[in-house]
Amino acid sequence: MFVSLAPKLRDMGWKSVIPLHNPGKRPIDNGWEAYSQSEPTDFEINRWRKLYPGAGIGLVSGPDAVIAVDLDFLDPAKSARALNIANETLGATPLVRVGQAPKSMLFYRAAVGLDPGGRAFGGYELYRHSGQVVLYGVHPDTRQPYRWIEARPEDVSPSDLPIISQSMLDPFKAKMEPLCETTKRFYDKGHSLLGGASGTSLTGEILSLLNRTEEDPLKVAADCVHGASAGTRHYTMVGAVTALVRKGYTSAEIRAAIEPSYSGTLNAVELRARDEAVAKAIQWAICKTRDGEDSPVQYDAAALTAAWLARK
Repeated sequence: MFVSLAPKLRDMGWKSVIPLHNPGKRPIDNGWEAYSQSEPTDFEINRWRKLYPGAGIGLVSGPDAVIAVDLDFLDPAKSARALNIANETLGATPLVRVGQAPKSMLFYRAAVGLDPGGRAFGGYELYRHSGQVVLYGVHPDTRQPYRWIEARPEDVSPSDLPIISQSMLDPFKAKMEPLCETTKRFYDKGHSLLGGASGTSLTGEILSLLNRTEEDPLKVAADCVHGASAGTRHYTMVGAVTALVRKGYTSAEIRAAIEPSYSGTLNAVELRARDEAVAKAIQWAICKTRDGEDSPVQYDAAALTAAWLARK
């Protein structure tokens, strides 16, 4: 894949392409963040073609002046509404990529001076100055290739993409906000939500959210976990699991809802660690709920988190 497609993409003006684990989303080489400031050299591209011929292909945000709009909703109704908002405010684009339907990613060209004002917004992400997105590869969860709905990057140059300005992006963000109410504050507050090492300070926050939402509590809890940053995801998971246990959901229901949101972009070893972490969190939450808040049962969240972060 990388060996054949990378030169075609470079010829079409996609300069900051890098090799990814395939299946997966993670860059193969460390230090890939530097390519948000300057594109890889021809020497580096040719080296990667020799070393990783079957790798997936990612695009590092920055040098290509592309803004990727990631509509990260698994709920079909929300996904359809988000796509309609994008088309209404930003306009249609020939480059629409799907990895795990009904989620989708739309590619535009950023006007000079465009400021997304962050990246994650509790239901969608804007990739302009940082991060990287998948152009080609096999999705780690569906085990199916990422697909393009209409045109493909090797047929469309970044310079040919529709341009979006600040006056277009701001209404898009305003109209998207109601779709993101259940998870946006978990993005915004970040570490201020953490409190104790066990994650119990999040339980009350999430439980309150589950009790007042009209949406499926399992889906809302999963969104909270998905929306947490890498440094807070473990604690958010423990809080979400505990809240669901207190609402009476079974271990099987909780695992089915939380494990996919907790996985992120992981290899087989990390997936096993994820499963172990969720299972232990459920066991701990059940014991704590059964025995009361002063239960002597201890859950070494700090140690497990350290091991988790070391793998990422």
